[in-house]
Amino acid sequence: MSQKPEKPQSLPPPDEGAADAEAPDLECAICFSQFNNVFRTPKMLQCRHTFCLECLARMNVKSPAPEAIQCPLCRGVTPLPSLGLPKLDNNPTILSYLPEAMQRVYSVRFNRSKGRLQVKRPRGHLPEPPAPSATPWTWDSRSPATPPAPPSTVAFSSSSPTSPPAAHSSWLPWHFCSCCSLAS
Repeated sequence: MSQKPEKPQSLPPPDEGAADAEAPDLECAICFSQFNNVFRTPKMLQCRHTFCLECLARMNVKSPAPEAIQCPLCRGVTPLPSLGLPKLDNNPTILSYLPEAMQRVYSVRFNRSKGRLQVKRPRGHLPEPPAPSATPWTWDSRSPATPPAPPSTVAFSSSSPTSPPAAHSSWLPWHFCSCCSLAS
């Protein structure tokens, strides 16, 4: 009698399992930002540790081995899928704890040579800029007085080999730039 190999068990959704089970940590262990469904998507490494896509992209840009990610917690190595970093598995348990509107993950591309994450969405899904009478938004003072239509991009750059790369995004009203404290 032949036995089928056992499938790896996935983590139970929040409403299943032990009643005293804790909810997963909804923040990235590297940047301490809350996970979301765009650039801070919870990506799971082979060792089952989870980090946001943006932090993994920063690590990959600095890494001498671009074809793999080394877990910052256990040092386990995860080979990257052929289509790149955004194709790493999402952590479905963490996604299930996010608000319903954030459980649909957008398609993100990563250009390592430019250090850029980019999300492509239909034009109809982009939010409208606020009315002038609404609470003002802040954007980079180097940008024009009227913000341009938002291309969805986050670029990573590094001023020195010893400093971590800074993340700057093009004008995205819902993305807060953590390195310069400006709404981008």
